Amino acid sequence: MGKLIYSGPKLFLERLEESAGSIPFNLINPDVISIENIKKSNNKEILIGRLDGAYHYDFTPRNFYNFLNQRSKPYHDKLKFLLKAPVFSSSFVNQSVNNYLNRASKWLINNSDGIVFQSQISKKMHQLFVGFEEHQCKNIIISNGVDLDQFSPIKSAIKLKGYPSIIISASKYRFGKRLHEAVNLVNFLSKVYPSIHLHVLGDVSELIQESLININNEKFSFHGKIKPSELPLYYSNADIMLSLMLFDACPNVVVEALASGLPVITPEESGAAELVLNNSWTVKEDAEPKYYESQTIEGIPKINLDKYSEVVIHIMNNHQAYKDYARQRAIDELDINKVAKKYLNFYYSLKN
Repeated sequence: MGKLIYSGPKLFLERLEESAGSIPFNLINPDVISIENIKKSNNKEILIGRLDGAYHYDFTPRNFYNFLNQRSKPYHDKLKFLLKAPVFSSSFVNQSVNNYLNRASKWLINNSDGIVFQSQISKKMHQLFVGFEEHQCKNIIISNGVDLDQFSPIKSAIKLKGYPSIIISASKYRFGKRLHEAVNLVNFLSKVYPSIHLHVLGDVSELIQESLININNEKFSFHGKIKPSELPLYYSNADIMLSLMLFDACPNVVVEALASGLPVITPEESGAAELVLNNSWTVKEDAEPKYYESQTIEGIPKINLDKYSEVVIHIMNNHQAYKDYARQRAIDELDINKVAKKYLNFYYSLKN
């Protein structure tokens, strides 16, 4: 698969280029480096911006401290006093800092010939937090896609511990991924499934690990960062994936899981729900899009353990049928070749 690229947006662009052969337009994610390169170049090709989620952090003092901490900023140790400050919010600070964080998305909206949103919820978040308006730019919703030959339900030599074996996957965990809630859910379900086990794929920082110290750790294992080429070995041998992040635009790991025949449980308030398109796999959390303390456990909505447990049990009682559904869902809508054609058709509509 060429060079290894772990971040979701960059990984998808590589997959798209491999499928399409060559892309006759500029397609970039909202990262500052890509935009600076576009500004410096004299490339006159049509520019399509590909937008993921939108920043919507509530910068309370503790959330601001953890925001810096999780990004390994060298000066965060000097700001520990923020952890002792009263918890309060400032609409001015929230708007100002989030506008700065969303500046690359804003530039793409203002300067692209067309915008691709990865999901309905992605578009909604940009309307609410970046100020996108329909008349600003031609736009379309195209979900991520995956190579159906690379990710498939074929069994491998890997035997994952536990029944059911649950997977949660991310390139890098922050509190918003709600790994701690996945652990709580698995421990809660151990009353029904004594041998249940959670497999954590991806980088887990010391801060996240510290948050799990006081939680029973017998039911989960850290596997670390997994090469993209090895992910199918894990996904095709698991029983269920958890995708618990609220307002996640279009997680690549969910697309990969579905192609591997792996049912995915997710909140309704996520782009993952648009990918699975199965109400019996989703849980309505009644979470409203707003500024969240996404860098602190205290500020993140807790999951309803009873509701999520019911979904796990329901899927396990219909497991093979739902594994077949997951694979068919990927065949119908998430094939990277079909997704590439959607991008090309959008390009031709802009060109004409």
